[in-house]
Amino acid sequence: MKTQGILLMLSLAGAAAFQPGARVGSMPRALKPLNMAAQEKSMNKDGLIYDPRTGRFYEKSIEEVCRDEFCTIDETTGEQVVLSVKEKERIFLDSLQAYYYDGSKVLNDDDFDQLKADLVWEGSPLATLNREETLFLNAMGAYMKGKPIISDAEFDALKAKLKEEGSMIAVATEPKCYVDTGVCKVTFVKDEARMATLYAPAFLIATFLWIGTAFEVFSFFRDINPIITLLAGSPLIYAGTKVGKEAPAQRPPPPRRFTKFNGRGAVCLRS
Repeated sequence: MKTQGILLMLSLAGAAAFQPGARVGSMPRALKPLNMAAQEKSMNKDGLIYDPRTGRFYEKSIEEVCRDEFCTIDETTGEQVVLSVKEKERIFLDSLQAYYYDGSKVLNDDDFDQLKADLVWEGSPLATLNREETLFLNAMGAYMKGKPIISDAEFDALKAKLKEEGSMIAVATEPKCYVDTGVCKVTFVKDEARMATLYAPAFLIATFLWIGTAFEVFSFFRDINPIITLLAGSPLIYAGTKVGKEAPAQRPPPPRRFTKFNGRGAVCLRS
């Protein structure tokens, strides 16, 4: 009888939990699965927080990360945004060029020092400038002030050297527009992959012509390794590839037109 009474009391208590009039305080565990589901969107099993914008994992919240790193604020939401290495390099480069260009400061000293420290910690080569890059920035700033420190020929040679070395100071892969002059400029870099595809058809034709000629005309090439045959004809293949690439060239294209925007509209400038 005691056992039946205990079972009856347990069944009544369980049924009361599902009654419409039951109090929320009698079910303290009802909201826990919802909180856990919300946390699983930003935190994995190891307690790491994933930022989908940068693709990085953090051991602490975004607010705590921005206390130690340089971050920006979203103008729409007002929330702090963690930047990637490329974005930090772009801001650092814009700050340097703005300071040497007209003496203006994009960032204050504390933010600039923090940004540079982040780039040094993350191993960015842009944070440490060599002598040529420093001279280039100083020459650009002095020229804009009307007091050039090097001649135009020396400046062009210095910029060409930095472009060959792939320096981010002298090479601007994205267009930049100046509000005061309305001029947009960008540095064009030769695409080696596309250049190779242009030479590929002529290279294949020259290679097959050499192989056919070597095996049909020169009989002794039939008894040696084909690799040696290709090496022996490499000068002819190179010459044939170059001639085959440059021979079908048509007349030179017309001069490029660059667009300059002013307050009244767009003006085309011929290069």
